[in-house]
Formats: sequence, structure tokens, C-alpha cells
Amino acid sequence: MTVDDEKKIQQLIEQGAKRLGVSVEEYHKIRHEESIQNAMKVLGLTREEVIAQNLADKPKFYIAAESRARRLSAETGQKITAHDVLNQDQRRVEELFHEKPDESPKG
Repeated sequence: MTVDDEKKIQQLIEQGAKRLGVSVEEYHKIRHEESIQNAMKVLGLTREEVIAQNLADKPKFYIAAESRARRLSAETGQKITAHDVLNQDQRRVEELFHEKPDESPKG
């Protein structure tokens, strides 16, 4: 991550805090709690389980991938991780963008 990227992220954090009328520190606490609540809802875990599994600060897309991985693991009996799901998604996107016009689906 470049210095410019870090500055942009810090600006976004400050804007978010200002929008909510709270300090940057309080903003981080609010976002942390939102992340915990999201993981609890999506994964059906308790607060303690979310924290113990280091899922508290994962972005929503990662939590969604974790949910898909757990479902696929249960369905197939194989260990599938969130990283496996994200890698598969990345391959699918690459395939879509590298598709030649005559290879596109008909319909």
C-alpha cells in the first residue's frame, strides 16, 4: 500500500467519523462492533466465537465467502476455505473478462 493509499483511507475514516459526529477512535469502535454483528448474523456464531475465530475485523465480502465455504464443506464433506471460494470467484471473473466474442453464451 502506498503512502497516498494510506492517506486516502485515513481521509475516508475521518469523513465517516465526521458523518456520524464521533471521534475517529469511536468510529473504529463502531465499525468493529458492526463487523462482529455482521459475522454473528451471517455465520450464526456467538460473539465469543466470532472473536475467537479472528473474524471480528474481516470485511463483509470475506464473511460472505466464509459462509459459502462452510456451506460447501458441509455439502461436499471436503474442507473448503474462504480463500478457496475467493480464488474460485477470481478465476470466474478472469474467465468472463477474457471470453472471446464468439465464446460468449448464446441467449
